[in-house]
Amino acid sequence: MRTKSLLPILLASALVVLPAAGPHIFGQDGGQAFAGNGNGKGGGNGNGGGSSNKGGSSSSSNKGSKSSSGGQKGSMKTASVASAQPANAKGKLASKMGALNAAHANANAFANASPNSRIGKLRAYFVENAEAAAAADAASAAQATADAAAQVLADAQAQADTLGTTISTLQGEITTLQSQLAAAQATLAGTPVTDPNYATAAAAVDSLNTSLLSAQAQLTTAESDLAGIDLATLSADAAAAAVEAEAAATAATTAEAEAVAALDTAANKPVTEEVRAEVDSLLEGKIVLPETEAQ
Repeated sequence: MRTKSLLPILLASALVVLPAAGPHIFGQDGGQAFAGNGNGKGGGNGNGGGSSNKGGSSSSSNKGSKSSSGGQKGSMKTASVASAQPANAKGKLASKMGALNAAHANANAFANASPNSRIGKLRAYFVENAEAAAAADAASAAQATADAAAQVLADAQAQADTLGTTISTLQGEITTLQSQLAAAQATLAGTPVTDPNYATAAAAVDSLNTSLLSAQAQLTTAESDLAGIDLATLSADAAAAAVEAEAAATAATTAEAEAVAALDTAANKPVTEEVRAEVDSLLEGKIVLPETEAQ
């Protein structure tokens, strides 16, 4: 009878104890739920669940999962920034260009633009810039001509100097040979034909005479070559080419200044080399030059 009376009390006690021990009794699912709550609320509650091995492994797993997820988010963010950089660069350049963004207009807009409009001013710049490019090409060609003329003059002067040295040397040799020949002829004249040394004296005269004739021929050729070098004319040509090159360079500088001024007139912000290059790229193929239109 006493045993029966104690049974209801024991069952009631078990019902009271079971909810408190629930997370440990319900195993891995319970551990995951508890660890999840701990991570959601903060590190303190998460560590409480760590007293259970299952709960602890669940917390570690969640942390690893979060770390991996964070790495993926960081990677996605880096890729997003990298892909946005070209667009940002274009945005910065567009900002630097300001009103010159009108260069994006189509060819028809440039063909019908009012001279005082932004597009009309860009058209004027394009024309000025084309003239500046042509002037620069002309200046380069003129300078090349001047350089070539100067080189021709330098080569001719060097050749004249060499010929002058050759002529001077030959003249000295001829003077010496003439003196030697005169002495040899005198020796030969004083030697009887029957003298055993006569043949030797005669051969000496012949040899000196041959050498003299050769030196005189070389002198004649050298003097002729030197006379054919018109240093005066070549010098005048080189000087004239240099003057033309200088004039062409001045014209190119002026044309470039006019092109820069035309672009500044069309702009509302300072024009950098980067901005000008972008404008040139945008205008390419959209505008027909006046001389082309005339043809």
